[in-house]
Amino acid sequence: MAKLYAVLSTLTFPFLKKKLRKRFGTGYIQDRMWHVPLAKGGFDYLIHAASVGEQNVVANVVSELSRKGFRILLTAATDTGLALAEKHHKDRENVTTCYLPFDLSGPVKRFFSAVQVDKLVLVETELWPRLILSAKKAGAKIFLINGRVSDGAFKNYQRFSRFLKYVLGAIDSCLVRYELDGERFKALGILPLRVRVCGNLKLSSWPDVSPEKVKSDSPVMVFGSTREGEEEMILYEMTDAMKKGSPIPVFAPRHVERADEVEKLLTDAGLDVVRSKGREKFDLSPGQALLVDETGRLLSFYAASDVCFVGGSLVPKGGQNFVEPFFFGKPVITGSDLSNFLDILPAFEPFMTIVESPRELAFAVETFLSEPVGFERKAADGQARLEGEKQALDCVMEGLT
Repeated sequence: MAKLYAVLSTLTFPFLKKKLRKRFGTGYIQDRMWHVPLAKGGFDYLIHAASVGEQNVVANVVSELSRKGFRILLTAATDTGLALAEKHHKDRENVTTCYLPFDLSGPVKRFFSAVQVDKLVLVETELWPRLILSAKKAGAKIFLINGRVSDGAFKNYQRFSRFLKYVLGAIDSCLVRYELDGERFKALGILPLRVRVCGNLKLSSWPDVSPEKVKSDSPVMVFGSTREGEEEMILYEMTDAMKKGSPIPVFAPRHVERADEVEKLLTDAGLDVVRSKGREKFDLSPGQALLVDETGRLLSFYAASDVCFVGGSLVPKGGQNFVEPFFFGKPVITGSDLSNFLDILPAFEPFMTIVESPRELAFAVETFLSEPVGFERKAADGQARLEGEKQALDCVMEGLT
């Protein structure tokens, strides 16, 4: 199976490279091929957090380890992930940031020729076989933190259980979010003594963001992480109300490359579009719609809103992180397709308003605008529920040190 993985990864990489070059550019490909080492020397920890979501998960872990004086190499796999890593830790002299190499023989070999690490820390589902086995061969201890296995991933992993057992057997400590995650990792081959339930780091690491400077005499509603098809449905039911400022919408599509497409939808609906990029202050009035056309600002817009809709949930995409608005005590409305978050849904369902259709969404918003107290009370209770997850950071730090 190891040989098969090597062959398949080599054969499929040219197609992946073409797609990545189109999205990120030639420089990105060169950096992840590690032709020229982007970091050198010895580190206590190599922490890999692929993109923006994972970087937010590990931000407090990196901060705590840095405060203790450990040397840390923090890697990413996307340009936005790397930018956020640099932003979070630019003032920490013992934290170095760079791209992780592609999980190919040459790049990984060149990487470990330049870098020596005592501990490799992977986040959530970043199970790269060649990276893990090469680090183990080099004498590093392997950790997985905030480990999770979704229903779909578990079924896929079981198809390759023999190979995966070989890879997972190299992991020294698997710190998972919940009991279900732990049972699944055990079933996939990690020894039970190496599995520990710590809670969800994503919920314990509260974001350090300030609300965007949004000024409006009308209520502001963020439509966060919307997916293709959702904006049309929302606008069909709510355009007339939006033109009256009931509410003023802030659309933040899940994929920023859809910004032009979403702008056209908003314009065709008769709304005056203001784009966020390059602006720090927003003075909004009825008939306007703010379009967030950049990554990394969604949470600060949630913090500035009066009510939030979390997208990817009115279309069959499994939903997005409906917990994020609770960090700021904001009322949460979401669609009913939440299959990506079934593990935490029972804990937070009582504090959200879940709708089955765009028409129900419009009705829920209308109800909020006329009777906000009940929504705000549920939001405060949801925020209090989040407080209970803060022990996850202490548990992970204990496991890593």
